[in-house]
Amino acid sequence: MWKLVECYIYPEESLDKVYYFTASPPWSSSKKRKHRDLVKAQKKYGVHVIHGRFRPVTRKCLGSCQEEYKTYEEKRTDVNIAVKLVELTATHPFDKAILISADSDLTPAVEAAKHLNPQLKITVVTPIKLRGKALHNVADYKRNMKPSDLKRSVLPRVITLEKDQTITCPDGWL
Repeated sequence: MWKLVECYIYPEESLDKVYYFTASPPWSSSKKRKHRDLVKAQKKYGVHVIHGRFRPVTRKCLGSCQEEYKTYEEKRTDVNIAVKLVELTATHPFDKAILISADSDLTPAVEAAKHLNPQLKITVVTPIKLRGKALHNVADYKRNMKPSDLKRSVLPRVITLEKDQTITCPDGWL
């Protein structure tokens, strides 16, 4: 994530902190393990990881089916992002924030941060294939993520953690 955020700063700027907001998928032990390794890798490279969670929910099929099915709903991620943005704005003066999201639920947090610090400049980077019109309307700068940004941000194939523990990137992630 650190390298990805670096794609959106200018050469004369320095990157102080990167936060990654995530939730571990409880429905698959292999996905959970891969997610745990990704989190360890992010931490090794200085990224602050803030966890949300998934909550089981029951939904009904749309249309004439009306069958119930069980699925999961991600909780707290957008709230965690909003709270951290406002908290940092209030307690640690900074001049620029880069928000990688298209979630319109973050609009009030961006507005609150800019109210707390009118000099704060916020860049919204919209992930590939998403639109972020509501966030774009409150941002100072707008960028669209490109596949080349992701390619420049790929972690090494093998990452060595402390005590010679290693993480190997799964083949499907390269």
